[in-house]
Amino acid sequence: MPERFLNKKWKVVNNTKLCGPGCPYECCYCNQELFDRDENGKRNSPYISTKTDAGISVNSKLMVGKTITHRIPDDVLLAELLNFPYYSPETPLLMENFNDPSLDWNHSLKLAAELSNFGHRGEIIYITKGKIAPKYIDRARELVKKGVKLVFIVTYSGLPVAIEPIPAKTRIQSIQRLKAAGLPVIMAMRPMIEGINSNEATINTVLQEAGSYADAITVGGLFVYENTIRNFEQAGHPLDDRYKPDQLTESKIIDDSLRSEIRRVAQSRNLQVPIFDHTSCAVAALSREYYKTNRPDRLAHSIRDNNGGLEHCRQFCPDSQLSCCAKALERPLAEIKSKAEQVLRRLGYPYEIVASNRTGVLYIVNGDLHLSETFFISQETGFHVENLPSYERLSEKTTNALETIGLCGCQFKLILQPNNVWMVILPENQKLISQETIEQLKFHLEKYVRATLNFSLGNVN
Repeated sequence: MPERFLNKKWKVVNNTKLCGPGCPYECCYCNQELFDRDENGKRNSPYISTKTDAGISVNSKLMVGKTITHRIPDDVLLAELLNFPYYSPETPLLMENFNDPSLDWNHSLKLAAELSNFGHRGEIIYITKGKIAPKYIDRARELVKKGVKLVFIVTYSGLPVAIEPIPAKTRIQSIQRLKAAGLPVIMAMRPMIEGINSNEATINTVLQEAGSYADAITVGGLFVYENTIRNFEQAGHPLDDRYKPDQLTESKIIDDSLRSEIRRVAQSRNLQVPIFDHTSCAVAALSREYYKTNRPDRLAHSIRDNNGGLEHCRQFCPDSQLSCCAKALERPLAEIKSKAEQVLRRLGYPYEIVASNRTGVLYIVNGDLHLSETFFISQETGFHVENLPSYERLSEKTTNALETIGLCGCQFKLILQPNNVWMVILPENQKLISQETIEQLKFHLEKYVRATLNFSLGNVN
C-alpha cells in the first residue's frame, strides 16, 4: 500500500501488542474504546465489527491515536468478511469507519469494487469527516454506474474545534460536492450534546451551511465511556450531569426533545430534507431513491410505534419507504419465527421464540444476545429483536445486582407484563430504596440480561 497519504508525523509500526482500531482526528468523544473491547475488557474482532446500526464495520487499517499499527491485506480482509457469521451479500457495509475513508480514498473505493466483484449487493457506506477530491468523486460515480450501491455520510454538528478538530469548511465542501455529483449523501448531526451544540443558533447554522445540500439528515447523541468526562473537561467544555461516567451503554445518549428542536428549526427554515432518528432508516430511504431497492429499515426501528401505525415515522420518512416498512410488518408471525429459528440454529444458540403483541417484535427467551446477534436477526427477519430473560434467570440476576449495590436480602417481585416486558417490583416501605437506587439496579441488570425492564415500588409479598 502506498505511504504517500500518511502525514509525516505518523509512525508506521507493526506491534501486535498495540490495540486498534483508531483515527487521526482525536475527537474528544471518540468511542473507539467501546467498539474495541467487550464488556469483560477482552479484545473484539480488530477490523470487523457489528456494533453499528447501519451495517457491518470493515477496516483495513488498525491505529492507535495517530499511529498505524497494522494494515490488513485486501485478500485477508475480504476472506474474513465473507466468512464472518453475521455477513450476508445484502448486509450494508461501513468501510473504514473506525479510521476514516478519507485517509486513502483510492484504497477505500478499490475495496468497494472488489466487494462488488465478490457478489456483494448491499450498500457500501463511507462515513467521513475528511475531504473528498473531485477525482475520487468521479471514481465513485463510475462504481455506481457499474451497480455498486455507494452511500456517503458526512459528520457535521457544529461542535467547537477543541472537541472536534476538523474544519467545518472541509465537511461542508464534501457534502456540496457529493450532492452536485448526484451521489447519495447524508449529513450526520452527531454527536448532539446538551449545553454545547444544542442551542438554536448552532442548529440553525449547521442546517444553513450544510443541511440544505444533503439528501437526508440523521441526528445522534453521545456515547459515554470511561474517558469521556475527562476529555471534555480538558477541552474546556465540561458535560452536564446527564452524561455520567457510570452510564456506559451500547446506545448514544440523546433526548427526544433535542431531535424535536432540530426538526422545529428545520421547519422554520422550510428545509425540505428528511431528518431521521437512525442511520439505518436513512440508508434504506436513500437506497430506495437512488438504487430502486425495495427493503425496509434493516433493524425495524418502526416498532417505536407499538400499534404498528408508524405515526412517529410519518413525521419525517418518505411515503414510499413508509409503505415498504409497513408491508414488512404485515407478514405472518410464523414465517418470521421460522426465519429467526434458522438464524439462531446457524449461529449455534439455544433459543425459544415468544410471539409478541407488539407489532414487528420478536422476543428471544434467555437469548442474552449481543447487539451483533440482534442486529443480524433483525436484518434477516425484518423484525426488531429483544431479549426476554426467563423468570429463573432474571430472579438470579436481580438478587446478584441487589447484592452488588449493597442491598443483600432485599425482597422483590417479578411480573411479566402483557407487552412481554418484565416488571421488577421493589418494596415501597424500604427507606434505602431511592430513585438513584433504582437507576443503579437498572444499570446493572440491563447490562447483564440485555433486556428491556420496567421498575416500580410496591407490595412484594
